[in-house]
Amino acid sequence: MQQIVIDNKICNFHSKGEKAPVFIYVNEPSIPIGARQITEALEQINSNLEYTFVEILINDWDNNLSPWHEKTNNREFNGNALQTLNWITEKIIPYINSFYNAPEEIYLTGYSLSGLFALWAIYNTDIFDGAVCCSGSLWFPHWDEFILKNRIKKKSLVYLSLGGKEERTKNPLMASVGINTRNQHSILKKESLIKSVILEMNPGGHFADTAMRVAKGINWIIKEKEYLSKR
Repeated sequence: MQQIVIDNKICNFHSKGEKAPVFIYVNEPSIPIGARQITEALEQINSNLEYTFVEILINDWDNNLSPWHEKTNNREFNGNALQTLNWITEKIIPYINSFYNAPEEIYLTGYSLSGLFALWAIYNTDIFDGAVCCSGSLWFPHWDEFILKNRIKKKSLVYLSLGGKEERTKNPLMASVGINTRNQHSILKKESLIKSVILEMNPGGHFADTAMRVAKGINWIIKEKEYLSKR
């Protein structure tokens, strides 16, 4: 694992294979599950997988990963996702392209609010080849309206997952994550630029088996990419 600092943000790199697909994982420094646990989970799934995993640690992700300003559930989201996306495309992508010899495919990956951010990003740029959205915060206000009015920018692979207990909450807003995630899946299945999309349901609530859920998403992308290339 190589660690570098770009604009005071810690970035962890773990590479297996030349020109392997790159998975940029947006995380927060305070979250204990990160690059080490996820790459270990990938080794458990298949030790022969070739990939480059890039973990970016973003502070204050309620503000820096939210797509627009909202006040809800005693939380305020400032909607600075575009600034974060621009920073990734202007600073991280060029570094990856130079250091890893311009890999053919780059996927944005996230969990919870960063999962929502990963999905939102492929609606706003053609830089990425798809998204891994695990237990994404698709309860975010007006997300259901956003996906009806916008389209994916590039041919993409998209992996969605959700814990079976996540929608079983007394909070009406949070409970909408189930129907919104299923709607997201249905809409993407009809998108002309979606090469393949899957929704995988997992046992447990929001915080169960975080590393393995992300690893399963990355594994699906790699395997689906290989499958489609042989068709």
